[in-house]
Amino acid sequence: MKVVDGDVDKFGILYERYKKSMFGYFFRLTHGDTAVSEDLAHAVFYKALKYKHSYRGTGTFAKWIFHIAHNIGVDYYRKMKRISSSEYLSHLHQEDKYENNDIEREEDLSLLSRAMGYLSHEDREVLILGKIKELRYSEIAEITGNTESAVKTRIFRALKRLKDIYLKLETTQYERERL
Repeated sequence: MKVVDGDVDKFGILYERYKKSMFGYFFRLTHGDTAVSEDLAHAVFYKALKYKHSYRGTGTFAKWIFHIAHNIGVDYYRKMKRISSSEYLSHLHQEDKYENNDIEREEDLSLLSRAMGYLSHEDREVLILGKIKELRYSEIAEITGNTESAVKTRIFRALKRLKDIYLKLETTQYERERL
């Protein structure tokens, strides 16, 4: 609340506390695009500072800032839809690179990342918020503007779609390796 009252120096503490979380959120939404993720994360903090007066202190700061991130993500996704579909699809199919000595785990993570790329923006977002950022259904509902039961259903269905896509990609990859 000190930031809302004009103590902008305290905003630096909030920035340090949430910058990695915001970057990670956008990194997953943008399929590993570091530069875009950094830009979007900075946009969140810019808007949070600009609209600090809108924070009422009734919910957690994390929920409020993820709501801002959600809106920025939606705007970004809309902008990406305006880009030529071939350019966007080539962006979606770029594989993430993980620094991990375990090759099998790296392949699984890469396959999972590719599978996430085939999900709709909405499915990807609820999975990131619910399963990676571990927000409660009620918080996700407020962020996305849905009911709690709708969020539960969306996460369940998104997980099922992700599993189906992952298994198809895994089967395709296995068949290619056998040839």
